Amino acid sequence: MKRIIGALLGIAAIGILIFQVYLSVESVNTRPTQPNERLGRIYPHNEHGTIVYLTKQEDERLTWLDVLGVGLAVSSGYILRDIYRVRR
Repeated sequence: MKRIIGALLGIAAIGILIFQVYLSVESVNTRPTQPNERLGRIYPHNEHGTIVYLTKQEDERLTWLDVLGVGLAVSSGYILRDIYRVRR
């Protein structure tokens, strides 16, 4: 049962992190490179040297996806650590 839960958490982590990378790259291609206070695009996002400006909601979404993905990856590793430990 631990193996299944750990694997599901790992798969979810990979999926979330891939989705976060997709959204991050997509924002570089579709968001303005200059801040626009009228639209609320004042939060800078640096993607490999290209800075675009996001709204607070977009910035929070990217941050929470990153935190969730890393948290799930760590949880998966913690659960699976004993199952795949190299015995000496």
